[in-house]
Amino acid sequence: EIVKADEAVCAEIAERYGVDPADFGTSLICDPWSVHVATPDFEPLKWRPDGRAARLIQCFLYWRNDEADNQYAKPIDLLPVVDLNARKVIHCSRQPGATPPKIGLKTNVNYHRASLETNSYLPAKHRSPMKPLDVTQPEGPNFVVTNDRVVTWDGWSMRLGFNYREGLVIHDATFEGRSVMKRASLVEMAVPYADPNPPFERKCAFDVGDYGLGYCADSLELGCDCLGHIRYFDAVLCDSKGEPYVTKKAICMHEEDM
Repeated sequence: EIVKADEAVCAEIAERYGVDPADFGTSLICDPWSVHVATPDFEPLKWRPDGRAARLIQCFLYWRNDEADNQYAKPIDLLPVVDLNARKVIHCSRQPGATPPKIGLKTNVNYHRASLETNSYLPAKHRSPMKPLDVTQPEGPNFVVTNDRVVTWDGWSMRLGFNYREGLVIHDATFEGRSVMKRASLVEMAVPYADPNPPFERKCAFDVGDYGLGYCADSLELGCDCLGHIRYFDAVLCDSKGEPYVTKKAICMHEEDM
């Protein structure tokens, strides 16, 4: 809402890409990211004359023609920086001398089943389906779950936890009664997109610390790609106000014969 309400940003997008500002409400997609500052003289850090702290995010912009459209195939090469405390765009970065991406905003590059027929150069239909492959466990799984969270399997025992930051956490893992580790989790996942050209050198995600894998976890109530006998586990988290909520089927467990 803040970016779409900024007249300067909207005017530059309209002029640069030849699109109708009336379409911005549904077609302009703003993907907010943390700002990973490459240099201490980053201009938006000092924009407030009163010296108050700025709460900055940067918004990577994309265009989509409908809800099923693949927006990532149509990036917009402008990068607004927003102060959430002031609720305004305070800076708009652009790559010096760059021309707009060659893929037009009306060009379709889709994988969604409903949009394949509109593709400009990708296949316009899905491949023929393969023959069924069924994975069955007529005697049930080899794992046992007790107390809703303690898993035993082939000599192993562990307790499953889940939190907003790391997502899945494994506690007290033992093998045949011998302690192997007290706690295991994915403590960070750094994704440097490695574009050295400014302003996109700031596109670097710390998915755990910036956003929280637990907060990003989807419910698997609609199903998942696990095979055989599946055991799901719910997760209890809290929202920004400290109120608890449940993510149903946040964890899926199954066996694989490697």
